[in-house]
Amino acid sequence: MRQEKFLADTLKDVYKEFPKSIQCGCLLGDYQCHLGNLMTVHDLIEKNALTNIRILDVGAGAGVVSITLKKKGFDVTVIDTWSEYADCYSNQMGNTQDILQRFRQNRIPCCVVDIEHSNLPFNDDTFDIVLFLAVIEHLHDSPRKILMEIRRVLKTKGYVVIATPNIAHIFNRLALLRGKTIHVSLDYWLYSDPFFGHVREYTLQEIKQMLKWTNLEVVIAKYVSHVGSLRSDKEQAKGFLNHSLEASKVCVRAFLFGLTILIPSLRPSFQIIGQKSEEWYKGDGQ
Repeated sequence: MRQEKFLADTLKDVYKEFPKSIQCGCLLGDYQCHLGNLMTVHDLIEKNALTNIRILDVGAGAGVVSITLKKKGFDVTVIDTWSEYADCYSNQMGNTQDILQRFRQNRIPCCVVDIEHSNLPFNDDTFDIVLFLAVIEHLHDSPRKILMEIRRVLKTKGYVVIATPNIAHIFNRLALLRGKTIHVSLDYWLYSDPFFGHVREYTLQEIKQMLKWTNLEVVIAKYVSHVGSLRSDKEQAKGFLNHSLEASKVCVRAFLFGLTILIPSLRPSFQIIGQKSEEWYKGDGQ
């Protein structure tokens, strides 16, 4: 609990580096996700007694998690195109110039690279942990190339942390029962050029299978109520009930949460941690 409070306090300090409008908007809504991701990284480091670690955040975006980890004393590098943060797109998390300046102020190296079409600009076996948080669902092409690159730059016994929405979550299922789409609105999809939304969401089993085909051993796979949280069901309950859901009544939220306790695959998100083994093991992939 002491460590969680320290991370929460540091996270709130990072929020203060953003404009007030962003603090009261996106950051406030994503607080549980950010804190959950941070707790996951902390637990991963503590349980495996990792020291002198290097962390790479692939598709770092505005970099809230990366900056917080840097303030905690870790060696962090970020990589992204940051194209969706150009002034002309009015991204709700700010613009590219402000984001990169924030990284520079926190002495975090930034690499501007298209991760879908270019190799990661790092040597083999460089990083202890690679973060791939809420990125895979945005890829327009197959994720195979970037997953292979992540494996390449990981040290032996290094970890990749993947967090992504669960396409099979309860709200998607309810939407389909009502004949509604589970994708972004049609006008956004039709008229966006370029499109920055979710291209494909996955089931947990699909991500596990892709990691296996990439020769990354799955060490943790868990459905969560917030992207990034690996805490227990009881610890997640409070955050879930306070989370902004389409259902407005507390009793409905409580009922839906109860269903996700009984049937974890109904939860909105999941997280998987994969580990690079010393040798390639025999999988059933291509």
